[in-house]
This record gives sequence, structure tokens and C-alpha cells, in this order.
Amino acid sequence: MPLSIESPVIDANEAHKFEAHYSSKQRFRIPGFLAPSSATRIATVVKEIRDYELVFFAGNENKAVRESELRKHSDETRGNLQAQIFQNAANGVGFLYGRHPIIEGEKQAPLLEFKQWLNSPQTIDWVRTVTGHHDISHADANVTRFARGEFLTRHNDVAPNETRRVAFVMNLSEQWHADWGGLLQFFESDGTSVESYTPTFNSLSLFDVSRPHSVTCVAPFSPALRLSISGWFRA
Repeated sequence: MPLSIESPVIDANEAHKFEAHYSSKQRFRIPGFLAPSSATRIATVVKEIRDYELVFFAGNENKAVRESELRKHSDETRGNLQAQIFQNAANGVGFLYGRHPIIEGEKQAPLLEFKQWLNSPQTIDWVRTVTGHHDISHADANVTRFARGEFLTRHNDVAPNETRRVAFVMNLSEQWHADWGGLLQFFESDGTSVESYTPTFNSLSLFDVSRPHSVTCVAPFSPALRLSISGWFRA
């Protein structure tokens, strides 16, 4: 499949301009990451997704349930589940958001093209140079949606049995306001907040998987969904 994704940033000869910035904090954000036409095309199909997997932590384990299945349960059952999720989050362990994995067989061509573009030799070489992780070989990707009341508590992305090196978030919400929540927030090891990224449309955030971070709860008055494509570059 010929790829129609374009980026003014991905240039092997220019990658060293970002290298020093990344190495100082093991994170940074790039505005205007994709060509406007590419970003708009991807955002258009993301906005059309209706039935997400709802992922959350409850019963001492990570769970994923399709929202269409969850809606079949009674209000009481769903209320009890929400209470469990919030109680875990109050104790510093938890998450709640929608996920749409981008896998082979994806029906929306722009999503599959974006994942293939992430895994192209040019993009992989650029990420290797910028981050210093020269063993990176591929990337996975999911559409992620944070609606009102959804969140991701403070954690890091280190997984002992996986090969994650660098996390990425490609922001696709148009005209997002910081007061709506959904900020990608970074912390010192003691929990002190040090920096936050507003999910500005067509910006890419890259950060080392060892960096503690969270996604702040989307406010109950937010008029929009926080939409993105996120995942990890892996060895």
C-alpha cells in the first residue's frame, strides 16, 4: 500500500537538531508534526470511531471490555464497577479510557497507513537518532480516547517482559483547552509535578518509558473528547 502520510519533521539529516533536546529531559513535544492534510485526514476517521474497548483496573487486574457490552449491564452493576475504578485511582493505582488497537485488518485506511508509516525505515531511523535508542525496530499503535471522567494515574511504562523503549502520543483533538484536563503530566520520582503538555492538535510527544507520567482527568464540563494515537517504539 502506498503511504500518503507526510511530515515536515521526519528528515534523517535534521534529526540531530532534536537529539540534544530529548537527551536533556528524555522527553519533548513537537508541534505541527504531520503535514496538515495528513493530520486532518487521520483525525477525521478517528472521530468516527464509536465502539471502543474500555480499559480499566478493577479486581486487582487490568481489564478491557467493549463499551457496547458494558452498556448491556444494569445501572447498578456499572455504578459498582465505576466505584471500584475510582477507589483504586484514589489510592494511586488506576486508569479508565477508551482504546482502539490499530492492527492488521484495520478497516480505516488512514489509521493503518499511519501505523505503517511509523514503522517505515525513515521514521524508525529518525526516532533512533533523536532518542539514542539504536535498538528500536518497530512501533505499535492504538487510538486512545479520554472522555469526561476518564484518566490515567501516575506511573511509568516499563514492562519487564516487553521491549518498550520510547512512548509516543500523536494528538488529534482540535482546539483543546487546558482547563478541560487531559494533560500529559510528568513527575519527579517523589511525585512532584515538573511539566505538562496540553494535547494540542497535530503535536507529537515522545518520552522515555522510565519517566513517571499521567493523563489528568478530563473535566466533567469538557465539550470534547481527548483523541490521540499512542503507543511505544520497541526493540
